[in-house]
Amino acid sequence: MITAFQIDEFGTTAKTDSNQVLRSNARPPMSFDYEIITFTSTEKTRFWQLDKVNLTDEQCAEVQRHIDSIQVNTELTNELTQNHQARKILAQTDWYVLRFLETGTPVPDNITDIRRQARENVAS
Repeated sequence: MITAFQIDEFGTTAKTDSNQVLRSNARPPMSFDYEIITFTSTEKTRFWQLDKVNLTDEQCAEVQRHIDSIQVNTELTNELTQNHQARKILAQTDWYVLRFLETGTPVPDNITDIRRQARENVAS
């Protein structure tokens, strides 16, 4: 059962009652405009044109229908999670590469290895 759900510029993320995180690149169409939707037991909101507003009862019902239609694809979720983590690693270690380009200070071997593996994971 999905207990938390968010749609943003990166796609859709959901959390189940067993703490499994589900990811999808999809941004489902809704009958209302949104940039971000947050749908949890304590918050049911959407951002549109920099304004955060509470979802109406009809919008909540529409989001809930979408959540109820989700088919869990564990393989795809695992691939997207791996891709997300790899991108985070690359972003967090970019400064080593910039430092090397600006000052010539070598990138440590372990960072080079981690970045190579991350690039392979993003490419997969």
